[in-house]
Amino acid sequence: MKRYSLVILMVAYSLVCLSQEENKHTIGLDANYLYNARPKGIGIKDNFNYGFSLLITERIDKLRVGFGINFSTFNYTRDQNSAYKVVHKVKYLNFPLLFFFNNNSIRLVKISPYGGIIVNKVIRYDQVIYNPDTATSYKNVEQIPINLGFTCRAGVNVSKPIGKHFMLNAAPFADLKFVANGYHSSGYDELPDSFLTFGFRLGFDYLF
Repeated sequence: MKRYSLVILMVAYSLVCLSQEENKHTIGLDANYLYNARPKGIGIKDNFNYGFSLLITERIDKLRVGFGINFSTFNYTRDQNSAYKVVHKVKYLNFPLLFFFNNNSIRLVKISPYGGIIVNKVIRYDQVIYNPDTATSYKNVEQIPINLGFTCRAGVNVSKPIGKHFMLNAAPFADLKFVANGYHSSGYDELPDSFLTFGFRLGFDYLF
């Protein structure tokens, strides 16, 4: 009985210590700007792309481990000629697992290199077709691939505390997709995919 009582007291003491440790966890929201460096052929132009993220992290010594969910777009235009063109619009749900290394602090600004793996899932693929001989048409490619894509991310997070429980973050990053989501048949039904993406995210964290 004394042995069990000792174990219970040790567990309770550990929980109290953990509960007293401040800023061990964060929950953050951010907006992303994305530039897709896909091979630029004749008549191919990258359009405005964006994303939004929710990320939860836990601090383990000087390492923060984060996981969450992200929505992002991949839009580009392919001009067949001066009048006929197709706008490709792809929407993704992404699931990041990221590691932040808190190894530097300059006054009140913290610089943290980070990297990790992101799982990509296509949730919608649309085409807008501009043809001078017919009216503009909209096509939803319903048979989107079920294959998951995998992406490596590397970047630098710059953060500044605001008060005791908030942190402003800005982070440039680069994504390298090493497993594509898949392809459709040839022609304009081919699922566009960008294997190299540069981005910038801006947001804030709540620390607790």
